[in-house]
Amino acid sequence: MKKIFGTIIAVIILVSASCAMAHSPGNLIAKYDSDTSLLWIKAPHPVANPNRHYIEEYKIYINGDKYAELELKNQKDKTGSEAVFYIPGLVKGDTVKIEAKCSQSGKSKTTIEI
Repeated sequence: MKKIFGTIIAVIILVSASCAMAHSPGNLIAKYDSDTSLLWIKAPHPVANPNRHYIEEYKIYINGDKYAELELKNQKDKTGSEAVFYIPGLVKGDTVKIEAKCSQSGKSKTTIEI
């Protein structure tokens, strides 16, 4: 009985530790420059190893329609990820929805209006 109880406790600790380490990207920062047609995105995502735990995907939607998707295999450093998209033709009133997905768990979203 003690052995089973010990095993259960060990499994609970391991699951809790892995959940604590995997997390969604932080609040996304997005800016669009209409002069250059560039969308700049910064996704804060502090990790211990950016080759194993990273922002793996960005998705961009313009007025509800998918415009672009970018898949990554690591993030630039231990603090987070950045991406730039060329999106010509946006006009005042257009909405741009950005999603950033973590390789281990969760995603963050933000929307900006031009």
